[in-house]
Amino acid sequence: FEADQYSITMNVNDNLSLSYAKADDTYDARAGALTATTTGDNVADVTMSMTSIQAAYSMGSMSIKAYRTKTDNAAYNSGGGSTQVNEIALGLSF
Repeated sequence: FEADQYSITMNVNDNLSLSYAKADDTYDARAGALTATTTGDNVADVTMSMTSIQAAYSMGSMSIKAYRTKTDNAAYNSGGGSTQVNEIALGLSF
């Protein structure tokens, strides 16, 4: 496996933060051929790519958090297409 990742975060003010992350993870099928753990060169390398955007806002005992994550070639399946997950969460403390 070979991976490249980066992320950036910015605190806009005391209440709001934004972040972005990107990761590319490559399964190198040929590297395993030396140890006889794969079937050889007939398996292609596959790169799984993930991008994510997050936002969080808090004020007193209330918080709102949201993210959107997109994954291409999930589970290192080159024919798997892409998946996208969205979530919004509201937190209240009493």
